Amino acid sequence: MTGPDGAVLAESTRPVLVAETGIRNRFYLPRDDVRAELERSDTPTSCPYKGVGTYWHVADTKDAAWSYEEPLDGATPIAGHVSFAGEGIEVVEVR
Repeated sequence: MTGPDGAVLAESTRPVLVAETGIRNRFYLPRDDVRAELERSDTPTSCPYKGVGTYWHVADTKDAAWSYEEPLDGATPIAGHVSFAGEGIEVVEVR
């Protein structure tokens, strides 16, 4: 994952791919593979399939990442993982 300035935010060889109907696939990366500093956001979020989410600010991009600290049953593989989205944030390589 790279940020708007091209800096590498995260790099992982062990992402979890989450596919949901109606939205694009998301990669969730283990928090240990995140290089960027994450600042917790106050933005609330909830998903009927994954549970209560936590948003994170990354550098100057607000709510650029999110995680599910205690996901619902069926989504437990993403516990301790972070996904990224936002203006200028992109997956640069998937193998």
